[in-house]
Parts: sequence; C-alpha cells; structure tokens
Amino acid sequence: MIELTERLSSYATGIRRADPGDQQLVAQVESLRGLLELAYRQRITFSGERRQPSGGSIDVALTVQRVHGNLTLAHIKSVHGEGQLNVTGTIDVVERGGKVTGFEGDSLGS
Repeated sequence: MIELTERLSSYATGIRRADPGDQQLVAQVESLRGLLELAYRQRITFSGERRQPSGGSIDVALTVQRVHGNLTLAHIKSVHGEGQLNVTGTIDVVERGGKVTGFEGDSLGS
C-alpha cells in the first residue's frame, strides 16, 4: 500500500494530470482503492466517477421458518458518513405474540 500511495501521490496532489487511457495508472489506482476499501470497509468513489457514492453498505438477508418471540433484522447504533442499509427477510410464520422488526436503530448516515 505504501508503494502505491507513493506512486500515486503526485496525481492526488494535482502535480501531475491523470490520463484515463494509461492502463498501468488505472490498474495502480484500482489496486490502491481495493486495499483502502478493505481497510476502511466501505466504498471509495473518486470525483467524477460513475459509481456508487463512497460510504458503508450493510446488507442483511434472513430466511426464517417461524418466529416465536422478537426478531430484529438490523439493529444499528450510529453509522457515520454516507451509509446504506439493505434489509430483506422471508418469514413463513410469526406466532401470536411474536414481533419482527426490519430496522431498529439510532441513525445510519450523516
């Protein structure tokens, strides 16, 4: 990661102009982006890109046969920055007195 950061710093600071046709440069940027996304556990989108915006994404998918008590698919307390939550659930039966909550939490994005 240090090598890639050093190679790309002159582009990031604006000293050099990036050529989108430079395949080696694009590969280096994609490699660094991939490492940063793994480290920060969120998408990174550069200015002018046609890509989902930067930020975290949480995907929850559950398949449940029977709910006897309380079931919460996602309980989040404070995700900062731009965040996206996708919750899906397939539940066959909710017994009397049972309760299903898709999302319960205090904030997600900023």
